[in-house]
Amino acid sequence: MKGLVDPSLDVGYDPEEMALTLAVASMCIHHSANLRPSMKSVVRFMKGDRESLELMGKPKPTKPPMFDSCDSEDYTRTSYLNDLDKHKQLALEQ
Repeated sequence: MKGLVDPSLDVGYDPEEMALTLAVASMCIHHSANLRPSMKSVVRFMKGDRESLELMGKPKPTKPPMFDSCDSEDYTRTSYLNDLDKHKQLALEQ
């Protein structure tokens, strides 16, 4: 966690708050869209509503199937990470 904190803060941050923020960030990039929190939940959490964090961990009702690779059952975590690496490479080239 220390590697993510701005060095100018030194120890001027709350480690518990940082851990909670990282947990929310991790939920927001989950490879399964159904398990990502809504922006409303994230905003409520960032404004101090810690109970909204509990709601974020619960799966939402499943969406109707779509013909998109991101919603396909065969779109695995490995596929997602490979795609993420491709997107990073493209972003860094420009």
